[in-house]
Amino acid sequence: MTIIFDSGALIAAERNDSRLATLIHAAIATRTPILIPTVVLAETWRGANTHPRIARALKVASGEPALTSALAREVGALMAVAGGIGIVDATVTALAAAHVPATVVTSDPRDIEQFAAATGRTHSFDDESRATDITIFPI
Repeated sequence: MTIIFDSGALIAAERNDSRLATLIHAAIATRTPILIPTVVLAETWRGANTHPRIARALKVASGEPALTSALAREVGALMAVAGGIGIVDATVTALAAAHVPATVVTSDPRDIEQFAAATGRTHSFDDESRATDITIFPI
C-alpha cells in the first residue's frame, strides 16, 4: 500500500492533527511509502519558517512525484472524464490509481470521490467521516 497526501493532509500537519500524526507514525513503523505530489507541495508550501510542521512532514515522504508529461496527460484525461477542474485533486487521484492499493489523505473527499469514480474506483463516506478535517480515503 502507498499513502498519498493531498493538500489537506499537509494543512492538517501544520495544525498538528492527531489523526494525521498517528497515520504517519504507523506508516513509518510499517515502512509504508508516503508520497506528496509536487503540485500539492506547490499549493501549500510557503517556506520552512512559515510552515515548520509541513517541513517536518515532508521529511517523512518517500517521494515527491512530479507532474511529468505522461502524468499530465493522465490527469487531463481524468479531468475530462470527471468534469472536474481541480488539477491537484486529479493528480492525487491519478497517482493513487497508479499505486493501487493506495490511501489518499485529503480534506476534499467529494472531489477525490468524483475523480476516483472516473477511474472506476468508488468509495463513499458517511456524514460523520465528512465532518473531520481530513478523510482517509482508500482506493
